[in-house]
Amino acid sequence: MNIENTTPIKVISADSHVAEREFVFADTTSKYRESMPFEIYNERHGGAILVVPGIEQQLPMALLCTAGRPSSEIIKKPVGWHELHPGAIDPKARLKVQDQENVLAEVIFPSVGMLICNHPDMDYRKVCFEAYNRWIFEFSSHSPERLLGVPLISIRTIAEGLNAIQHAKDNGARAVMFPGNAVFDDYDHVNYDPIWELCAALNLPVCFHILASSSDLASSTRGSNPKAGAMVRQLHILRGNQDIMAMLIFGGVFTRHPTLKVVCVEADGGWVPHFLWRLNHAYEIHRHYLGLDIGKGPSEYFFDNIYLTFQDDLSVALTMEGQNPNRLMFATDFPHADGTFPHSQSALNKLCTNMSLEVKEKIAYKNAAELFSIVC
Repeated sequence: MNIENTTPIKVISADSHVAEREFVFADTTSKYRESMPFEIYNERHGGAILVVPGIEQQLPMALLCTAGRPSSEIIKKPVGWHELHPGAIDPKARLKVQDQENVLAEVIFPSVGMLICNHPDMDYRKVCFEAYNRWIFEFSSHSPERLLGVPLISIRTIAEGLNAIQHAKDNGARAVMFPGNAVFDDYDHVNYDPIWELCAALNLPVCFHILASSSDLASSTRGSNPKAGAMVRQLHILRGNQDIMAMLIFGGVFTRHPTLKVVCVEADGGWVPHFLWRLNHAYEIHRHYLGLDIGKGPSEYFFDNIYLTFQDDLSVALTMEGQNPNRLMFATDFPHADGTFPHSQSALNKLCTNMSLEVKEKIAYKNAAELFSIVC
């Protein structure tokens, strides 16, 4: 099968990104207006850098916005702001990228905003979220059916969270994104039930993205070689989302809110069959003496309530017997290094080589269209 020459299939990317610049966060009149994220150029650290006061890690755009660059070229030389792909920040350029890849629509997440989810100052985080949301709503307004920006939700209090969720819906959002770590208690606590109830009632899927949990950014690894340690950290970034999914299931969130939809974003998918076996095994062995009853088996909640996005994770194809094909969604991850641009059609065809056309279409666009209410 020559995947390069097959007829292009429709695609809805269930996980794409913008690469924020300082003007995204500039629209604020708060006390933080002089300390919002700002741009610098640092040749020694990759060129274009967005600095977020309060976060030690600098954010090289040569890593966050690599669309079209071979992996061997990433940070090989400094990259200036003018060299970044315009589709990462300009909605008109973004629509051209979609046309190039036969992408009908993208569900669009932040890049810098993922790290701001872990900012230690909750008030600062809220101000950044609100500034970003104002900007992403404007970005999406250029083509609301193709540019589906996902707002960031601040939940310092339940009332604040409810207001932010309703505001997102009123501004046309098809989904919302929560930080991986809750500000108080944890997301399975009954105190959060009004949040889950509103999201379900408004038909707003709740997205948890990798790198938005503190555990995803853990600096400690096994080994004495710092370069090897940096590679090991690439494996950490899935654990936060996996733990969230298990917590929501065992914490009874889906038991209490059976119509709630949650999206596990960019955490791959080939791990699902073993993960579900482990959930079921643990529940069967330990639930009796723990006195835990969640109503159904853990894997049933996972298959009913949880969606997954992934790019070129070929292990998904190898584990389809243990997957729910109605919950899997392809993503281009534009403009990130893990993305498939400009070869998304090839990546999708390779992934789905041994799948039926029906399953391929579900993964490519139909599941996302149904979940995010996209007409295609």
